[in-house]
Amino acid sequence: MTEIDYKAKLINENLALTAGFSGGTWAAELPLENMIDRRIVARPARCETPGALAASQFTVTLLRRRNTKFFGLFRTNLSAIAKIKVTFGSDAAFTTVVHQIDWTPVYGRFFPSLSLEWEDANFWTGGAQESQLDLYGRSRFFLFEAAVSSQHIRVEIDDPTNPDGYIDIGYLYVGSNISTRFNYQRGRRLRAVSRTRRDETPSGHPVFDRRRPKRIQEVSYPYLYENELTAFFDAGMQNDIVDPVVFIPDPQDELSQQRGAFLGTFVDLPGALHRFDGNHQSNLAIEEILA
Repeated sequence: MTEIDYKAKLINENLALTAGFSGGTWAAELPLENMIDRRIVARPARCETPGALAASQFTVTLLRRRNTKFFGLFRTNLSAIAKIKVTFGSDAAFTTVVHQIDWTPVYGRFFPSLSLEWEDANFWTGGAQESQLDLYGRSRFFLFEAAVSSQHIRVEIDDPTNPDGYIDIGYLYVGSNISTRFNYQRGRRLRAVSRTRRDETPSGHPVFDRRRPKRIQEVSYPYLYENELTAFFDAGMQNDIVDPVVFIPDPQDELSQQRGAFLGTFVDLPGALHRFDGNHQSNLAIEEILA
């Protein structure tokens, strides 16, 4: 496959919403269909026998053959040592494999090795500890520069020693992406917004109801062609502030992806500033979906 370029991608149409699911052994009360349920944390898909590869796999069957540039699993409970394999096929039996991501760690590098102490267990890999994974939602996605044309996608998960004793997948996203000729301007803003409630006792001692922060990503595109401006505007009309989207600020920067790419919704719908022919502007603001 062609290497993905550095320019940001917006994924806003989930082909999995109309797909069929099969394979593996998934809990009857938490079936594979839950992977497209908006109650992401409360209603995941669950495999209760993570030690069996035959049980922890599943197949996604799209309505028809589609061009795919993005595949992602969000809000999982996959452990720090979990691995994943994804196969795209043109037929249900996968006799013709269009593209395959062979066994690879679910989580990539979180830290530059030189920012860690020599004694740290993750010095060589730069990987995250379990507690650090919890901060960012335990997600894994793949981007393709050239579209993968297929109807059937088989996902295999290897996580036999998951500390929870089961595998949960909160949300599945399969789609294409919007990319622009000119990237967003310098000054991308990634914020962590505290949701913690603060009160105090009569004596003045602070009391906290600590809650997980929410990430918000903000970028501005000052140089857009008419078709690019239309694509952003249409994405806002289609998704509103309801349906999930994914914004990937730098597909080539693995460290940036771990913290800056997440499942979210538009804060405000992308507008359209028409300046003159061939030069238009729009802004994107996306807030994280936590549950």
